[in-house]
Amino acid sequence: MDDQQSRVAEAPNAVLRGGPYDGEQVHVTTRVPVVRFAGQVRHVYEPTAELDSEFPTLLVYLHEHTLIY
Repeated sequence: MDDQQSRVAEAPNAVLRGGPYDGEQVHVTTRVPVVRFAGQVRHVYEPTAELDSEFPTLLVYLHEHTLIY
């Protein structure tokens, strides 16, 4: 695989909305929740079927809940 293919495969295709990671762009391969860790706190972002208004080519993942361990 060449460098250009590698960069394309990792290009963001979703954006996190709400919570502490609002606006973070991520690359997802399946429509499953995205989890971000901050110490012992987990922030869970659920996929939606919506496209983002700021980044119209990216799917929106909404902050659904926080888990504290």
